[in-house]
Amino acid sequence: MHHYTVHTKMGIAKECLDEFDQRLRDHDFDVHTASALLFIKLLDGFFTNLIGALDNLTQELNLIYDLGLREDANFSHLLETGSASQKRVENGRKLPTDGRLSNLLPVITRPELSAVYWTIGTYRKNITHRKLVSSLTSERARVNIIPARVGSGGATPSSSSAPPTVPVAKTHSGGMTFEVTMPLPPSGSLHRLNEGAWAKIEDTPLSIKKDRAIFILPKKDKLNLLPTETKEEDLDTREIVDICQEIYRQVIEFMGRLYEVMVSGFHALP
Repeated sequence: MHHYTVHTKMGIAKECLDEFDQRLRDHDFDVHTASALLFIKLLDGFFTNLIGALDNLTQELNLIYDLGLREDANFSHLLETGSASQKRVENGRKLPTDGRLSNLLPVITRPELSAVYWTIGTYRKNITHRKLVSSLTSERARVNIIPARVGSGGATPSSSSAPPTVPVAKTHSGGMTFEVTMPLPPSGSLHRLNEGAWAKIEDTPLSIKKDRAIFILPKKDKLNLLPTETKEEDLDTREIVDICQEIYRQVIEFMGRLYEVMVSGFHALP
């Protein structure tokens, strides 16, 4: 049953993360309330189920390898068990449990595994048990504008395709950021690409394409700051979705290596 629960909780965590990402892509949220309601709910579901999957994995290993852990043991106890086993083996005081764990030790004693688990636990603890974390939610809208070159045939775009653009103006409203971009140097009259053909900006309505919205939380050690205390330098340099995707990838890879070892050595268990 623990094995089934591990896979189910990993699936739920992935669904929460996918919905979060899609909501940002589709701008399917209320910018004024989403950070405190929708997004926190999805983050809570992601981190809680990820922790639950690792805890159930601990109990699965406890049953298969007879580790002697309590029924309420969590993943941190598995990491401690692996570390203690490795020290006994290195000191020549190997126990029967160490023999059963020998093939798993290279997987469960990796230093980065403890760091990932600590990161998951930090986010889950603050999102689930503490006050709502302060955040920055913004939507970005962008339109590309190109200067025209006036020649004998009249006004034409300066190139067949728009050159790289840079932001020249930003407006902020209710947590939304709109960016208008144009190439440098800005010279001549302005044109825009309209259904595959260049037209004067005055002749066609200006269409604005929304970029993917972003959701940024404070850094792990700044999650407890009040909104009035949070400064720009306290915010993480990456979106929380990118952070979650990286965490999920690391957990999936760990489980893949672990189950591979378990399957290959299952016949040798006593």
